[in-house]
Amino acid sequence: LVTGVQTCALPIYALLLEGSDLGEADEAAITAEVRRELLTKALRRVRDRMEAKTYRAFELVALKGRKPREAAHETGMTRSSVYVAKHRAIEQLKEEIARLQRELR
Repeated sequence: LVTGVQTCALPIYALLLEGSDLGEADEAAITAEVRRELLTKALRRVRDRMEAKTYRAFELVALKGRKPREAAHETGMTRSSVYVAKHRAIEQLKEEIARLQRELR
């Protein structure tokens, strides 16, 4: 996850992109940083709302690339519960990212 970038800096990045004279590479770097920060903040919010082992199952499978069987073993969940946890977390993550993007406008 992104570290060292304060959340309050997000509107500054958005303003920099509006009508700026930045080169394409600079603009792409800023856009990538904003996206990383949005994802980081959204992941934190989703994590804070979910049960710890449910988020851990999502994290293991979706973010760390582990097999659902391994995540199930580590979390004490069934494999089908891991799939459900992943699906629910992804849906919450999509909603949170959309909410954050609306806040930036």
